[in-house]
Amino acid sequence: MTYWIGRWLGRDTVRKLAGTRINNMSKQIAKRGLVAMIILRLLPVAPFTLVNVIAGASQIKVKDYMLGTLIGMGPGIVITVIFAHNVASAMRDPSPESFAMVAGVAVALVVVSIVLQRLFMARDNKGTGKLRAAS
Repeated sequence: MTYWIGRWLGRDTVRKLAGTRINNMSKQIAKRGLVAMIILRLLPVAPFTLVNVIAGASQIKVKDYMLGTLIGMGPGIVITVIFAHNVASAMRDPSPESFAMVAGVAVALVVVSIVLQRLFMARDNKGTGKLRAAS
């Protein structure tokens, strides 16, 4: 719904309301489409709703918006479900193995987050990826 609100408001209105930092994100979404949406969903650079509005205003294709959201959020959802399943399993059957599994998934979550952030920060510092935080 917020994607369509952004589409309805238009690029100029959203840029005026959101400010100059968002303007850069909007340009990158419009330019890179699917890849930009995947990156924005993998890395929490701006609130979810704001990204949706900006994507709509950027005139990114609905197909790229939806597919980018699915690809970008899918791994996080799967890992969260695995983590929750392991926590529930450890609570039902407390054993060193079950707690080791929970700890392993937690460490994997942290490592993947750090690697992704460093990867995209390195790209940003080289000037090839210009999706910056909206804070």
